[in-house]
Amino acid sequence: MAKKSGNTAQYSSIVVHIFRSHWTKGVEEFEFHRDELVQAAVNEGVERPDNLGDVIYTFKFRRELPAEILETAPKGKSWIIEGAGSSRYRFRLVKIGGNLAGACCLRGEQACDALCAARVSQRDERVWPALAAAAAEAPQDSPANR
Repeated sequence: MAKKSGNTAQYSSIVVHIFRSHWTKGVEEFEFHRDELVQAAVNEGVERPDNLGDVIYTFKFRRELPAEILETAPKGKSWIIEGAGSSRYRFRLVKIGGNLAGACCLRGEQACDALCAARVSQRDERVWPALAAAAAEAPQDSPANR
């Protein structure tokens, strides 16, 4: 029987398993399917999450990715998880730096709007991955990248 654990440990073991299944040194992005969350839970011996989307949402917006994943990022970069189509997600390395809060608000995406509305400080490391993703996707000539 799968062991019951708190969401943090359960979700972390699932996302680390998926990361280890796809990542090798030098890889800067890879995609995976939502169904892999279920198989990862089975392989890790943890209970299958009732809401699979919450696993992804947790690491996109609420919590930092597990240290085991973050430690693989080269200096000046961080891993993010983003949508990649229907039931698909992507781990991607993004550059950290620049005016991240500005990029966030300029992009106007739902997640960024929430972060801006909450007036989250750039010093809050938990939001860096989401802000870094917004900065990376901002047009090169935007104030966010100056």
